[in-house]
Amino acid sequence: MTALSLFAVLASGVAAWRAWRRLRHFLHVYQLEGYKPNEYAQWLRTRGAGRVVAPSHWAGLALVALASAGAVWMPVGAGVIACLGWCVAFASAVHVERAREKKPLVFTARMRRQARVALGLAAVPVLVGTWTAWAEAGVAPLLAGWLVADVGAPLWTALSGLIMRPVEARVQAGFERQAKATLAARPDLTVVAITGSYGKTSVKFAVAEVLRQRFNTLATPGSFNTPGGVCLVVNNQLRPDHRVLVLEMGARYAHDIQDLTALAAPDIAIVTAVGPAHLETMGPVENIARIKGDLVAALTPGGQAILNADDARVLAMRDRVPAHAGRTWTVSVAGREDADIAASAVSYGPDGARFTVRDDTGESAEVHTRLLGQHNVLNVLLAVGVGRAMGLRMRQIAQAVTRIEP
Repeated sequence: MTALSLFAVLASGVAAWRAWRRLRHFLHVYQLEGYKPNEYAQWLRTRGAGRVVAPSHWAGLALVALASAGAVWMPVGAGVIACLGWCVAFASAVHVERAREKKPLVFTARMRRQARVALGLAAVPVLVGTWTAWAEAGVAPLLAGWLVADVGAPLWTALSGLIMRPVEARVQAGFERQAKATLAARPDLTVVAITGSYGKTSVKFAVAEVLRQRFNTLATPGSFNTPGGVCLVVNNQLRPDHRVLVLEMGARYAHDIQDLTALAAPDIAIVTAVGPAHLETMGPVENIARIKGDLVAALTPGGQAILNADDARVLAMRDRVPAHAGRTWTVSVAGREDADIAASAVSYGPDGARFTVRDDTGESAEVHTRLLGQHNVLNVLLAVGVGRAMGLRMRQIAQAVTRIEP
């Protein structure tokens, strides 16, 4: 093997590492944007500066030009210099975020399918460049192929998403049919659904802890709040002995809650708060309140609503409770006298928060939780509301609250 061939292999190794690193980054962005092409394109327009085309790409273009021109006046030396320069430029350039990931890339079955297609697209210019370089006995086409593969990472990601879209639609439709059939066959199962601009996940875990006092309860893990996440839990984790299913329902678009309730209609609907989250996709706060209220409107016959009475927009959702539904419960951290569940005498210390809870019967109980902050007092009260709606006594609920982990 000649010196030029050795350096070409070395440059190809560096190029492959760098190309995969960039492709992985943009695949991660695509996943974070919900596998939605429009949102991915918006991310590229607003946050992609310096990432779509990086300074190292201009250096790579110059090195391709050097290798191409050098084939005339320095047949071997120019190619070796270009390969060495390529290794320095691409191995030392860090233009892709790796740290501070709120949610890491998860290689789900869907992401693995898309990644394979994206890798196939990126391999096309590499194969063309390699073939041309072999035919012409020069490294310029090889480096050019790797450069196109590297620069094109955002494009390969977008194209792979579009190519796989009809496939994923069929796959998701199958999962949803299976989940709906599973839930339809479980009339004994109580579905508790939670939405709101803030606090959904914390409330979900608090509710699950309270209900486990009496019922075998399954709660979706983490922030599984999309149709895909709900289907995954229902299809793979729901067992015949589960009596309660606690679901978190997220909304980023106007139809999201409706899609989720069509999949799993709530027997108990909890709304935590309405705030300025996802304004870019849902519009003003009034729209957000309407979209979150879709959860209450979807209650099953006899279903119950648990609402935060301290949030005027949430409290107004009482008007959207269907006539066929059952009771509406209201909770208040501010100690509203007209609330069904209210907190008073709230204090905080090194071991958490302590407060008195008064329920709908007038019974009071001292509650201690290791959680801190007024928002966590609200989370506990919402869980208390669910416990009362399911027939638990305050003493049972208070014992469960002490077990909620921060």
